[in-house]
Amino acid sequence: MKEQVTDISKVLQDMTEEMRLLRETVNQQYAEIIKLNRNINALNLQIRKKDTERTNLRERVAKYAPQLRRNAIIEMSRRFTAMSLVLL
Repeated sequence: MKEQVTDISKVLQDMTEEMRLLRETVNQQYAEIIKLNRNINALNLQIRKKDTERTNLRERVAKYAPQLRRNAIIEMSRRFTAMSLVLL
């Protein structure tokens, strides 16, 4: 039976190359994670700005809500009166 003889320096060289490739992959993934985190932070900032803008708009609309309701009631009353006159 023939036994296969492996040169230890070749095995170490192959392992070193594989480790180098793995480190390269890890570094690329780390760079991608950093990029994604920056994008997430930018999007979160946009969301916070939109939330603040929405809150401000709601506060502004709330000031006019009673008047808007009154105007809507008056308009509905006018339409009802006009429809009543048409039916008569």
